[in-house]
Amino acid sequence: MRLPELVDLVGQQLDNDERGYLVGGAVRDLVLDRGAQDYDFAILRDPKRIAKKIADYLDGAFYVMDPLRSTCRVIYQGNNNSPRVIDFSALQGDINNDLQKRDFTINAMAIDLSYPEKVIDPLKGGRDLQEKWLRPTSSSSFQNDAVRVIRAARY
Repeated sequence: MRLPELVDLVGQQLDNDERGYLVGGAVRDLVLDRGAQDYDFAILRDPKRIAKKIADYLDGAFYVMDPLRSTCRVIYQGNNNSPRVIDFSALQGDINNDLQKRDFTINAMAIDLSYPEKVIDPLKGGRDLQEKWLRPTSSSSFQNDAVRVIRAARY
């Protein structure tokens, strides 16, 4: 699987001992060989530092969305002048723990930016994509975030 240039760029901003992952819908879209529109990254240490560097590089805007969870967003102009979004968040535990907290198994896959040749898929989201199943990551997924019910209907 060939990763977009933007994903490589984020990986290059990590320190040698820092871990970062492309997560969520962008991984799903790459597995399906579709172009991702938005990107989500989970960063082990300081997502704000990485996001600021990317915003500067892309001449984009940087926003802190949730200071307690170190969640931030970069918005920049894409190739066809359409706005593009990149979200950065602090890794919630290890990557498997982080993926368990996501909405659906098809969005609970990751790519380690240090080892991009392998998709991390502990909840079998790739299989669910092939079989066209939409499964929540846990029995409390909808209780944790009611908006996920709307997202389920959209999928």
